[in-house]
Amino acid sequence: FDSPYGVIASGWRVEKDQILYDVTIPPNSSATLELLIPPKEIKESGQPLQLPDDSVTKLPLTAGTYQFSLPSNLMR
Repeated sequence: FDSPYGVIASGWRVEKDQILYDVTIPPNSSATLELLIPPKEIKESGQPLQLPDDSVTKLPLTAGTYQFSLPSNLMR
């Protein structure tokens, strides 16, 4: 999507046993990533998320490009 601040993009793909989810947030913008998966199961750029243990992941994002990965067997 071409917003007034720049391109907002997201997309996902499956590689082996992982779902990879790419997100781009333009400058001067923010977003919230919400997934119905516990944060302990999700990695951002290969690193575990540092969020409280919960059944849902809710992660504020600032401008930038992110890659999240999670085990494909968690998706329903």
